[in-house]
Amino acid sequence: LRVHGERQYGSIDVLAGAQWLREQGDSDGEVTFIGPVNFDIERDTFGAFAEFYSEPLTDVSVTLGLRLDKAESESAEATYKLDGSYRVVETAELFASIGTGYKLPSFFALANPLVGNPLLSPETVRTVQAGVRGTGPGQLQYELAGFRSEYQDLIDFDSDLFTNVNRSDVSMSGWDLTASGALGEQFRYRL
Repeated sequence: LRVHGERQYGSIDVLAGAQWLREQGDSDGEVTFIGPVNFDIERDTFGAFAEFYSEPLTDVSVTLGLRLDKAESESAEATYKLDGSYRVVETAELFASIGTGYKLPSFFALANPLVGNPLLSPETVRTVQAGVRGTGPGQLQYELAGFRSEYQDLIDFDSDLFTNVNRSDVSMSGWDLTASGALGEQFRYRL
C-alpha cells in the first residue's frame, strides 16, 4: 500500500508519502540425500519518503530525496539521494549524484535450510556518480557516467562455509555508457 501527494511551494516541488509492504514467502521442497528444505516467513516494512525538486538558477536543477524505513525486527534506516545537473548547452548537461541505499536480506538468504543464515544484517551502500548526458543528430540520446559504490554488510554466498554471509567492506567502481536513437521511422536501438 502506498500513498503520496505532490505540492509546489514557490520554486520547490515537493512529493511526500508513506508505504506499507507485507512480504510473505514459503518454500516446500526436498533435496536428494538431504531431505525437506521448507520454510515459511513473512515481514512488514513501513516507510516514509519525501522528494524536493528545484531549479534555483537558469540551467541548474537539484533534487533531494529522503526516506525512512522500519522493517519488522530491524532498527529504522534512513537513506538519501542528492542529484544535481547543469545544462552546458541546449543539447548536453553535466550531472552528479550521491546517495545511500538499504536492502533487507531475501527470504531465501535468511531461511533456506541449506544455505540460509537468520543472523544476516541488511546491506547498505553509498554511491557517487558523475557524468554527461544529452542528445545528438538522428534522435541520438547518450549518457556517460563514472560511479563508485561502497557496500557494508553485502550479502554473499560463502562456498567454504556453504551459507550466506555478510561481507564487511565491498567497493565497486566503473563507467556506464548508454546510447539510443532511431533507425529510420520504424526501428529504435539502445546500446
